[in-house]
Formats: sequence, structure tokens, C-alpha cells
Amino acid sequence: MKIYTYPKSRSIRVTWTAELLGLEYKCIFFDVMNKNENNPSITMKVPAFVDGNLVLFESSAICTYLSEKYGSNLLSPIDIDEKAIVNQWLAFIISELESPLWTILKHSMFLPESKKVVDIIPIAKEDYLSSIEVLSSALDGNTYIANNKFSIADIFLFQTTQWALNLGFKAPQNVINHYDNLKSSSAYLKAVAKENEAMKGGADS
Repeated sequence: MKIYTYPKSRSIRVTWTAELLGLEYKCIFFDVMNKNENNPSITMKVPAFVDGNLVLFESSAICTYLSEKYGSNLLSPIDIDEKAIVNQWLAFIISELESPLWTILKHSMFLPESKKVVDIIPIAKEDYLSSIEVLSSALDGNTYIANNKFSIADIFLFQTTQWALNLGFKAPQNVINHYDNLKSSSAYLKAVAKENEAMKGGADS
């Protein structure tokens, strides 16, 4: 099992899931800022994932696969109704919360100057603020976002909140509490350490 990663990116979702499930995997650094051919995904992005003959991209697909194949549904419920709630929040976090943040990151940092559209940033920020209030309302009184049980939706919410905080955006207190509750998770810290180690190894090679 191989996971292609870049620190502080979406790849942490996959390595964290693998750590929670106690899986053996090789963490391979892929430099997204200076792409080369060392990536099995047709997208040439991270995360990319290889398990035998199976090659996957998209963090939600990878994390769902890992949970359902190797996790005895630890992070993805057996009950179809509960699973639907997890999938609902996964979709919301990716499309409504992460998407405006990624738009801001691209147009403020990653795109060449000729392609940046700075006027889109305030609009994306408004979209983020609207979506985070919806999520905060659903989280109110709960420790976890889906069924009040820890799931891969919480991993995605954590990582997306981290992006928002790094951009200097505010989040409701219960979202901050959710983030603080998970940031010292041993599985998360192990995943971070492995991604950083892989990057160091890639830089040294």
C-alpha cells in the first residue's frame, strides 16, 4: 500500500485514516509545486493511492475505501441511514466549505499572476462564512459532525478548518472546539510525522 503525499495538503486525510485503521503503508513524497512523473494518478495531484492493482485519487474515495475494506466500518457506518449522513457531510465539506477556501488559496497564492482574479476572493470568503455557519448549526451540542460518532467526515472537517485558520479566517467556537479536540490525536500526529519524514527523504534523494 502506497500513499503519495505533500505536507499540509489533503493527503493528511488519507494517512490519518490509514493510521487510525492500523494499516501498513509506504508514504511517498510528491512535490506538487514541481511536478514530476513520480505519481500514479492521472491528475498528478495528491493524495494518490495504490493498493495492489488498485489506483485511486480523490481523498473521499480513498478514505471511504480504506474504512469499508479494512476498518470493519470503524469510520464508515454499516447502517445505511447513518452512512448517508456521513456521505452528506463529506459532500458538504468538500463542495461548500473546502471549495471556496481552495478558490482563495489558488487566487491568492498558487496561480500565476496572469491568472489570478483577486475580485473573486471576497465572494469566496462570503461563501465560506455562510457554509461554516450551516456546519456550526449542525454541530451544535455534538462532539462529531455525523451521527455524533467519529467518522471520516470529522477528518475532512478538521483538515478544512485547518486551512481556514491558516488563512486567518474565523470559525464558530464549536468548530474550533472540534478542531482542538482532534489536533492532539496520536493517529493524526503519526500521520503528520510520516508525511514530513517522506518529504525530508524526498528532498535528500
